[in-house]
Amino acid sequence: MSGTPEMEKLLSNLQIQLQRGLIGLISMLVLTKKPMHGYELMQQVDRITGGVISVKEATLYPTLRRMERMGFVSSEWQRSSRGPKKRIYHITQFGDEYLEEALRRYDKILMKVGKMIRNHYRRSGTKR
Repeated sequence: MSGTPEMEKLLSNLQIQLQRGLIGLISMLVLTKKPMHGYELMQQVDRITGGVISVKEATLYPTLRRMERMGFVSSEWQRSSRGPKKRIYHITQFGDEYLEEALRRYDKILMKVGKMIRNHYRRSGTKR
């Protein structure tokens, strides 16, 4: 099954699910640097992750609206010197507090999963 279209489809779906789980945290992390509009946020996520995590409008804007309802981010319309108004997103104090704890927990998970992966490769003799 390795290298087959079926395998590629399964792996692609896995990557999509992992990204969906991370987009909110990564977006808040980027917004800690400065407030920005959605398109700029998409560009920054792509740049920071080296393209490993690619955020699409269809995913980002519903995520931002959900985070706004939860109180993690706030937004305001801002006039642009060029073109239409832009909605600028800011991380809130509550969002910043949530992010700090979420990152601590996520880091703990990553360390455990990373250890499991390294042990798997050591036992199996497989090279990454």
